[in-house]
Amino acid sequence: MNSLKIRDLSYKYPSATESIFNAINLDFEEGWSAVTGINGSGKSTLLKLISKELKSEKGMIVGNELVIYCAQNTEFPPKELEEFMMTYTKEAYKLRDILQVKDEWLGSWKLLSHGERKRLQLAVALSSDSDILMVDEPTNHLDCQSQAIVVEALKSYRGIGILVSHDRTLLDALSQQTVMIKAGEVLKYRSKFSLAQQAYAETLSHKKKVLSEQEHELKKINRVVQVQREKVSLAKKRFSKKNIGKHNSSLKEKINGAILTGKDKNDGQMLQRTVTKQR
Repeated sequence: MNSLKIRDLSYKYPSATESIFNAINLDFEEGWSAVTGINGSGKSTLLKLISKELKSEKGMIVGNELVIYCAQNTEFPPKELEEFMMTYTKEAYKLRDILQVKDEWLGSWKLLSHGERKRLQLAVALSSDSDILMVDEPTNHLDCQSQAIVVEALKSYRGIGILVSHDRTLLDALSQQTVMIKAGEVLKYRSKFSLAQQAYAETLSHKKKVLSEQEHELKKINRVVQVQREKVSLAKKRFSKKNIGKHNSSLKEKINGAILTGKDKNDGQMLQRTVTKQR
């Protein structure tokens, strides 16, 4: 079974101050993997690294010898369009049938709608002998009928499929595993998108609960520290001789006795233990 392995991969754009990826590790197996994240999180960068359009600074990618990248843009026809349209194998006919490609589309690219171009673009990509097929937003600006056609065609792919999309219905229809890019961190789930998102939300909720409990405990410790400090402050004032008259020898003797017998140590020791616990 083919696999794509990414090991200790780091990448930083020349104009950037921080790396977009830092020593990430990923494995892609046969079947469709959804790659999700907000705009600018690094989805397109990851695809460009896999397709060798960008070269990584550190780390390695293994298994990306034959990669087809089906971009979102449909302004220009695929280079292999004419070859595909002139191929009469069983597989080519099947793809043209699934994607409802018409013979008269050859040579009429500028006259085709975006949906027709996308279907033709995908037909050429799916007909290529590739180990990895990467598809970027394949259902954007398509009507419901065209979306259904595209999903059915993509299901026929048997290699390593990598899908970038904001279409949740499409992600759930195709994805067998999900990769989430969150602030430079790359998380992988062996499940379709909706289940992966649920698992991530539960993990995030647990982390927030733990953090809240820690903050609550810290506040309790801070209150105890404050009480102990006030006790120590009062004890120091109680045993201070500063404001005692010169001739009040009996009170001075009482203070000396308290100091010698260690009666003022308890609060200080309690304060030290609490501060140590706080650290």
